[in-house]
Order: sequence, then C-alpha cells, then structure tokens
Amino acid sequence: YLVRCKPGQSGDGFESSFTVVGEGGTAAPDAEREITLAAIEFDYEGLDTSGIAAGDTIRFVMTNSGQQPHEFEVLDPDGDPVGEIAAINPARSGGATMTFTTPGVYTYQCILRDPETGEPHTDLGMIGSFDVAVG
Repeated sequence: YLVRCKPGQSGDGFESSFTVVGEGGTAAPDAEREITLAAIEFDYEGLDTSGIAAGDTIRFVMTNSGQQPHEFEVLDPDGDPVGEIAAINPARSGGATMTFTTPGVYTYQCILRDPETGEPHTDLGMIGSFDVAVG
C-alpha cells in the first residue's frame, strides 16, 4: 500500500509505502449506486447527489477535465472525513466508495491550491453541500 500527503497542504507532499500482514479485516461494502462527475477549474460538473440516504454506500468516479490536479473530499455533518478521491492529474480518472452512516448535511470540496494564486480551490468555488436523508 501507499500513503500520501496531499500536495499543496505543506511542502510538495510525501509518500511512504507499507505492507499489510495477517488475516485482514472485513471487505468494503458493495456500492448501491455510482455517481460520476468531472472536475474542471473550479467546479464539479455532473455531480448528482440527490437521493442519498443514511446507510447508502456510493461509488464516486471523477474525471479531471481541468488543467491542474483536483480532488474530491467528502466531510460528514460534524466535519469529519468520510472519504476522498485523492489528487488526480489532468486527463485522469479515479474513484472512491463511501458509506453515509448518518443523515444530515455533508460537504464536498477540493482543498488543493491554485499554483498561480496560491488560493485553495475551495475559495475558488470547488466546495458544496448535499443532504443525506434518514434511511
């Protein structure tokens, strides 16, 4: 496995590999639905989060159609991370499966920084919210 620091948070980021041994844990749940979206400076296009309910497991698949790296991070109503699609370079795609355990207002964002201005992408518009209904 490989763990990485997000570039733009502090320095140029870092990465470190590690090996998992032993019996392992439980398998991740299968997604009930897949949501596709495109990241383009400084917006997420095609993102349809309607109809998500507490208990749902959703697979997000993002294509970076922009000119710089983007990510897609989801925070629960308390501001704790649910999951993320890590930084993706232009013309690449990636995905993440997330389970929404509680109802409420969730936030999505890209906190990478614009190399020209140094501003976080959230300040340039790559932030939003959606409701997760009672399951």
